Amino acid sequence: MAEGVKSVALVTDEVNGGGEWAFERGHYSLDGSHGNETGAYLIVWKKVDHKWFIYNDCFNVIKPAKG
Repeated sequence: MAEGVKSVALVTDEVNGGGEWAFERGHYSLDGSHGNETGAYLIVWKKVDHKWFIYNDCFNVIKPAKG
């Protein structure tokens, strides 16, 4: 996937949570040598010692690039 990637745009659609847990939901578009790809993502964040870390993430392709 990284070969031929020209640009990536991540757009955060929602952030919510409380305490030491939060989630971020959004979508992305990728421009590469095989065309454009779009998809969605969900990231679960966990606060540890006053710092936020990615606990888990999931990316789903909605419209794959050709090729």
